[in-house]
Amino acid sequence: MTEPDLLTIARCFDHPELFIQAHLQTLHPTEGIRLFPKKPYLPDLIKFLNENRQSLIVKSRQMVATWTSLSLLLWKAAYTGPGVYMVLSKNERSAKELLARLQFLIDHSLGGVIPSIGKYTTEEIEFRELESRIISLPATPDSPRMYSPKGVLWDEMAFTPYADEIWTALKPCLDSGGFFWGISTSAGPLGLFAQMAKSPESYGLAAYRLHYSADPDKSGSWVQSAKMGLSEARWRREMEISFEASANAVYNQFDSDRNTRPSRHAETFSALYRSIDWGFRFPVCLYIGMTAQDEVYIFDAIIGENLSLEKFAEEIRKKDEALGLSESRISFTSCDPAGHSPGESGVSPIARFSAMGFKLRSRQSKISEGVDLVREAIARTSGAALLVCRNCAKVLEDFGAYEMDESGEIPLKDGLHDHTMDIKKAPFHGARAG
Repeated sequence: MTEPDLLTIARCFDHPELFIQAHLQTLHPTEGIRLFPKKPYLPDLIKFLNENRQSLIVKSRQMVATWTSLSLLLWKAAYTGPGVYMVLSKNERSAKELLARLQFLIDHSLGGVIPSIGKYTTEEIEFRELESRIISLPATPDSPRMYSPKGVLWDEMAFTPYADEIWTALKPCLDSGGFFWGISTSAGPLGLFAQMAKSPESYGLAAYRLHYSADPDKSGSWVQSAKMGLSEARWRREMEISFEASANAVYNQFDSDRNTRPSRHAETFSALYRSIDWGFRFPVCLYIGMTAQDEVYIFDAIIGENLSLEKFAEEIRKKDEALGLSESRISFTSCDPAGHSPGESGVSPIARFSAMGFKLRSRQSKISEGVDLVREAIARTSGAALLVCRNCAKVLEDFGAYEMDESGEIPLKDGLHDHTMDIKKAPFHGARAG
């Protein structure tokens, strides 16, 4: 290594902002590879993360916060000593995407500021000589327990299932000196991230609010363009950092204290059901349990993305195995009657799933009837009350975001929040029919 290289390394060691903004490049969706953006708020964000051991970043979308936090994590792994650095996100694909971004930062770095690399996979980056490595983990309750991380970056925290269990698993390491960065936009008033954002000090966190107005490029004309196609409630959550429930919410009676519960194992229920929505882009399967007191629990969920029917069925079987369930333990799987329509293959989804051994039941009903059933169950304090386990992050998000259409008469099918909401009424129908 030449003397100028040593000088560069020494400067990067002392100045993480210099390391990030002079030596790293990002990938812009339209401009391609470019130097790290010099947004006026980024030095303050870098300073905040570096000086506060346990931090919560509550942000608008499109603020380069994830790229910045990943860059600072890379600096810590490369310059501050040995240890395991962990990146978490809402699912395995998203966690691997974070590691892929880190690899992009490394591959396109400038000036020889990255130490020699050892293992370099979709799940791990190793700086062998430093005994330092960065790993990505899926959002499962037990995955963090296998490690003693020196630091954790948790992206999309508000949208991560099993958030309470993951936080509990991380706490011993964090209390022993590890750093923690939780980063997310709002997913509404429910869930761990919302609780932390409302009262960060009770969790031992320092909170940083990053609103889009901090970016001079996001002026009035940008706001007008960015708002196009978004409901007012979604704009307020994703850009104005609002944790309020939508004033137009279908289920505005849903209450975090009354209607949410800790995670619960399948074997604790007297009857078990699945409920399927065949969503073209986002197929959903909810796992629903009934207690001896007729309480209805949504206790787990599969939120698919661009899955074929075969892959969707495979994901359900994997979840069954993880939950210790056989098909005989499931009373039935309720589904949307639209599944009777044949697809391009000429065979309907219901026929195909039935042939795979799923016990399916469907029933045609008015949307208003289903909504009324669910509203009644939400409002109950005993008996057939509807409860949602807190590991079901997407379901909780949708309860706050599922809105009525402009007429105020029927729910809006926005393709984002309607899939979990459309199907959970089916077990009420099915239980009555059965």
